Amino acid sequence: MAVTVKVASQAKWEPGMQESDLMDALPDGKSRVDQETEGIMLVSLGCFCGPKLSFKNIGRGAETLPFDWMRTRHEGLVHFLQNGWDERTNFNGFFEFTSKKARLGLDRGDCSMAFSRGLQPASWCFMLPRERQVVPGCQMTTYRDYFHSFWHDDPTDPGMHERYKRRIKRFNSIDARSEAVLFVRTIPSTSELDQVPELLNLLMKRHGPQSILLLIIDFQHTVSGAAVVQGMDNIMVHFLAGSKHVNQEGLPAPPYGEAVNLALDWIVGRPVSVMQFDSWERIIRCADATDWGLGGLGGLYAFELTKEPPKEEPPEAVPEPLPQLPALPSAELQRYFAPKTLAHIGRVRVVPLGFSGLVKATVLAMGLPTEELPFDWLQISDAGLLHFLRKGFEAPIREGLGAGGQRPMEKRGFFDFATRREVPGTSLMMCRSHLHSFWHDDPADPKVRSKFEQQFERFNVLGKSGDTLLFVRAVATTYELGRAWELSQALSKKFGQQAVLVIICDFQSSSTGPMMVENVDDIMVYFLEAEAHKDQAPYRKPILMGLHWLSGKELPMSIAADFKALQACANPTSWGLTGLGRLHAVEGLSEPTSPSSPGLELTPGPQNQWLMDAKFEADKEL
Repeated sequence: MAVTVKVASQAKWEPGMQESDLMDALPDGKSRVDQETEGIMLVSLGCFCGPKLSFKNIGRGAETLPFDWMRTRHEGLVHFLQNGWDERTNFNGFFEFTSKKARLGLDRGDCSMAFSRGLQPASWCFMLPRERQVVPGCQMTTYRDYFHSFWHDDPTDPGMHERYKRRIKRFNSIDARSEAVLFVRTIPSTSELDQVPELLNLLMKRHGPQSILLLIIDFQHTVSGAAVVQGMDNIMVHFLAGSKHVNQEGLPAPPYGEAVNLALDWIVGRPVSVMQFDSWERIIRCADATDWGLGGLGGLYAFELTKEPPKEEPPEAVPEPLPQLPALPSAELQRYFAPKTLAHIGRVRVVPLGFSGLVKATVLAMGLPTEELPFDWLQISDAGLLHFLRKGFEAPIREGLGAGGQRPMEKRGFFDFATRREVPGTSLMMCRSHLHSFWHDDPADPKVRSKFEQQFERFNVLGKSGDTLLFVRAVATTYELGRAWELSQALSKKFGQQAVLVIICDFQSSSTGPMMVENVDDIMVYFLEAEAHKDQAPYRKPILMGLHWLSGKELPMSIAADFKALQACANPTSWGLTGLGRLHAVEGLSEPTSPSSPGLELTPGPQNQWLMDAKFEADKEL
């Protein structure tokens, strides 16, 4: 019978610890004290935390291994294990991920209670230290790709890498040549069943002939109990009923302890009650179809749905050729556009505000004095600019992430992103949110985050120098022109009256040259012709015009009655919504493929509803 365990972790929370460290420190349950089976090593192969927590519940926690606290597909296991899984192969991409999702409605202190709040049978109540339960403003985050996903660890944290490298080394040293080792896996989907012999053969080849696999198939009702297969001596299958996931009181509980103990008895030769199957194909035919493990906590998918990210098309027609920066890291871009001589412009500082790095590239190419600042090489919407100007770089950009988070990337909303993928035809990695995107810096790299921290400090004190600040922004879409006043006001509020703004609107033909709005003295808009992009630094003319404007030179200037009239003068374009490799510059430009409920990607199936009811009572105690 499954037992609900409610205990406190013995580990004291320390900065840099992962949630899995605390979960691993949960004390073991009572052991059955069996000397003959205690020497058999237990190894979790996922697909989720259930096997490891069941080991702990029967007093067999042991050392942490890499698949204990994460989600894995069969293809993921094979991918990681069939090649050299070490530094030489960059751990087969184990620390990579392609999306970062917030699991809403979960307090940081309740992270290892996630089981009792999720939408699938990972639902057991484990108490963490009380001081962890009152940290405000924090949520759970998943980092995932097609092969695997992290729910209790941050793969951008160097400390996490060190911990998992030790776990991987420990896993690689498992020796089943001279003594039995029991590998335990519960499958997320019965569609994986035909691939199980491949996994068994891989384990035996990799670790030795005494590698034994206990394969658990959850939510079964046609067949129930343990089974062995003729001609397959190293595998036991356990058809597990859904009722095993709760105890007699209806509370969620670790379900696999009995199955593990039975497999241990079988390994040492004790008589056990098992069904005999004549072939693996018969196992497959007898299993009730289920995909329960493809759903994760909080209504999120456990894995990305495809190996290759979906192809993205520009949201509208773009200029040909599309002006782009060279596909280089930001440090190389700095050198690429560095001038031979510097210009002298007095007490004026030119500050790029995007939308792309073409503004920074032009400032460098003109030889204008410029510091490294946060918006230099990003693509950022005007909504993103307003967010960070008004609320600061630490402010969360979506619910569940941002300032106050335990994980390093969540201490700054600026570093948050939802999608991470390679830029086609380059060595760059694109990281994108609904407000901004990184192309020439990887915010998952701690060194990059450290560099940005210095840039935040420089940016925040710009107004203290007493210099005139000429902020320059090229608009991503002409719709920004109607909101230019908001950006100007945000700059003035943050930096004072010495802040002035030049806005550049690209690919214009109906109107060209500088324009101002009546009675607005601190904004100049420049309508730039397409020919300017024949130069890799296309904004020389608007920036030079802005400097002349500041110096008081008389300039030919058109005047618009208001910002609505200003926008009406522009030829519509949204070319700035497309980035390198013709990928989208921000999230949300594709048609949604998920349910409309905020934060949800899937809805629990009927077989999970009974568990939702059981969890309701457990949640009352949290």
